[in-house]
Amino acid sequence: MIAVIDIGTNTMKLLIARKEGHHFISEHFDRLPAKLGKGGMKKGILTEDAIQRSIEILSQFKTDCETRKVDRIKVTATSAVRSASNGREFVAQVKTDLGLEIEVIDGEREADLIWKGVKLTGLLDGDIGLIMDIGGGSTEFILADNEEVIWKKSYDLGVTRIAERFQSPDPFDTASEMKMNSELDKDMSELWQILRYHPVKRLIGASGSFNSISLMLAQGEEDLVPEVWEQIEIDRYKFLSERLRRSDFDTRSVIPGLVPDRVDTISYSALLIDLVLKKGKIQALYRSTYALKEGLMDEIMNN
Repeated sequence: MIAVIDIGTNTMKLLIARKEGHHFISEHFDRLPAKLGKGGMKKGILTEDAIQRSIEILSQFKTDCETRKVDRIKVTATSAVRSASNGREFVAQVKTDLGLEIEVIDGEREADLIWKGVKLTGLLDGDIGLIMDIGGGSTEFILADNEEVIWKKSYDLGVTRIAERFQSPDPFDTASEMKMNSELDKDMSELWQILRYHPVKRLIGASGSFNSISLMLAQGEEDLVPEVWEQIEIDRYKFLSERLRRSDFDTRSVIPGLVPDRVDTISYSALLIDLVLKKGKIQALYRSTYALKEGLMDEIMNN
């Protein structure tokens, strides 16, 4: 069996799977809120508290792998580690303390793996789509179909980074929303230009915040959420987005389906999604459960 550990800016994810033909079968999945980027994004560092939280979670994941007799563990780290001045020290400490080798991947590689993961769902069969993966430190956009990537870019516009950058009131007021939308609009000017040349009908949200949106729309009933992919009704999403952006932390914290570690950032996710739908003139919204970790697992299994 193979294990993939994805060290994100907010969460760490563990996927354990076995190979069956040309596919993998998931045997175990876990996600824990390490908050590796918390408190250090603006300064470009990983704080000592965040490092210790992350090492404790990695130790737990390693134990899970040993219990399940995993043959190989592949560990990747993304935006928080690659942009931190002490990212290399964190990688070295994990190697010393736990014997785990971390591959710090760049934004291009991250986008490729997300595309490979989304491809597995079948959502890219046919017309091209715009994939959006909202992380804590970065947000990836991939314009692609099942055969090729037409364009991809990793923006340093993850929700933790945006929250630390703008420090907007909670809930957002009109002035703060206007300021964020104006600056984010400029930051993503290349994306808007690409979409003018390659208009798309579908935005495909990969994992993360989009999973939370699906679960909230299902009132927290996991059995009602399709396992691999689904189409999200635009009108229902827009109603939810308005609710999230107009609610404070305490109000959001009791919304069924919203996991506790996303309560502080989900409003920023909604703001980003709304901007992309509006600027891209996109009328259909989909969610893919599969993203980076599944793309990497499939790559390992078939190499």
